[in-house]
Amino acid sequence: MNNIKVFNENIEVGGLQIPADFKYISSNFINSFTSLSYFERVNAVCSLLADTTVSLTDFNALKGVEYPASIMPISENFAVVELFDGENANYLDYVISGNNSLLKISSIIALILSSYVDLIELNLINYGDKINVAISDTDGLFVLSTYIAMKIGVPINAVIIGSTTLKNDIKNGIFTYNLDATDVADCLYNFFYDYDYILDSLSAKSILASEFYNEDNGENFTLSFAYFSPYYDSVNLVEIITGKKIANENKACQILYEETAIDMPTTVNKANFLNYNNLKLPITIDNLLKFM
Repeated sequence: MNNIKVFNENIEVGGLQIPADFKYISSNFINSFTSLSYFERVNAVCSLLADTTVSLTDFNALKGVEYPASIMPISENFAVVELFDGENANYLDYVISGNNSLLKISSIIALILSSYVDLIELNLINYGDKINVAISDTDGLFVLSTYIAMKIGVPINAVIIGSTTLKNDIKNGIFTYNLDATDVADCLYNFFYDYDYILDSLSAKSILASEFYNEDNGENFTLSFAYFSPYYDSVNLVEIITGKKIANENKACQILYEETAIDMPTTVNKANFLNYNNLKLPITIDNLLKFM
């Protein structure tokens, strides 16, 4: 299997050791995903890129049940992968636990590649089509893994980052867009009323950035991620959707349910509310971009 040089040298970022070279993902490898379960897809990528496989206990996302993520087509050129269910799943559940950086990267590449194959099976794209992947600036490990995936054969045209802190930048297929927080809130509002779909604040940044990319470069099919249940962002979302400022999370969750009827996590209380600091992975975008 051929190796692809992704970085000029081995790098260390966020405490993770990242090799310069990765195995190539061939079209035959991608085609083989069609007949595999999600757990089998993860292990196929781990075997290829990390020379090892994982057990169910290593991989939190499955939790002994079916893969909860689902593709939500929004328009003919856009879809969201929901990384949560009616329980308490969020996007960290899709990252293999432990300190093995190759397994962490492999698990995210498996998620992206599995989503790509699902898009084909839903007749949203054709086999071999290149897609854009839009990501929030919070998700350093997702950006790193998506960039690696693009370099080693996954059909990705561009990695799009939405940020309220980073400067506009274009570098090696990574397009970073600086966004105004008010525009992000407007994106959430418009998405809800135009598509009857509620985003979280992280997803809104990536989606707004993809709209700017399409204005500049023409439309490719874009895949983004809904990182966690909207109920964990309920206070912010209720204010954006209804104009009401509700400080109590439980009350905000109830209002959000009345507005959207989205499945509510089984346990909703202040103690288990997720915040962006809990969701951050140990790589910051500004540290990461200098290696690309």
